[in-house]
Amino acid sequence: MTQFASIFIFLCLPFSLLSQQIITFYENPSRLFGYMTLEGDTLLPANYCQARPFHSGLAIVHLCQSQYASYYTQIPALIDTKGNILFKLAKRHYFPVGAIMKNNRIPVFNPTKDFGYYNIRGEEVIPFQYEKAWSFGENLAAVRERETNTIHFIDTTGKKIFQLPEGYELMDNSSYRFSEGMIAVVDKSSGLMGFMNKKGELVIKCQFDQVGNFSEGKAYAAMITNSYMNFVGKNRMGYINEKGEWVIELPHKTANLENGCYFEGSEFNDGMARMCIRENDGDCVNYGCLSVDENGKVFREDWE
Repeated sequence: MTQFASIFIFLCLPFSLLSQQIITFYENPSRLFGYMTLEGDTLLPANYCQARPFHSGLAIVHLCQSQYASYYTQIPALIDTKGNILFKLAKRHYFPVGAIMKNNRIPVFNPTKDFGYYNIRGEEVIPFQYEKAWSFGENLAAVRERETNTIHFIDTTGKKIFQLPEGYELMDNSSYRFSEGMIAVVDKSSGLMGFMNKKGELVIKCQFDQVGNFSEGKAYAAMITNSYMNFVGKNRMGYINEKGEWVIELPHKTANLENGCYFEGSEFNDGMARMCIRENDGDCVNYGCLSVDENGKVFREDWE
């Protein structure tokens, strides 16, 4: 790929860095985003003002009405891996951060900041009525009721199934969803994260500073020694199994993070995942990504 002199790999969101071996890239001087394979072959050229990761063959992009279009003039759309547009959102409608299409439902919010759900044809299937809405997974999605500020789990028709137990919260990122029978939750008293099942029972205790969704029997997790965006000292970062046991850890040489760094990891897909130390500001000097298989074997390393 001849574009590497002017392109750097840009992985859009935490927990979703690798999907179907397609990653995003950013191109100078156009300041636009596209998609390529892990091998560096261009899949979709840099034509988008924003490009989010693919999930199950679908991705959210922002279409540009001009080269340097502002955020509010960009048009959010859902595309497939060939770049076909499945539907566009109306003006002042947006996909929340982390939103993905699952169970033929995707969360959307409108100009009055109410959340609802569209199907794959762009049709409103659950009305705009919630203060917050998360992505569907295993035919359930979390929503926050505006009047009561409580979180309920609904089915694909919008029917309430059960309420999130008191004392727990969900992270704001809309990517969190039920996967392999569990969803990540936050203990309000400690601020730590664990996993709950569909009965509202805590099945992995809240002991982690960060976690992702389960996929292929593993979930990304991190335990750090101080504040979230200012890692210093010995930390544990990698993947846990359904019992909360560490099965893959970021190699020791990268476990000590400097100021200005933060950690993120993808969901597993076809036996592969990607772990990264990211630069939060200019003080981070040891950052990059590792691509690993289900046994933790490193098969690609992109390190600064």
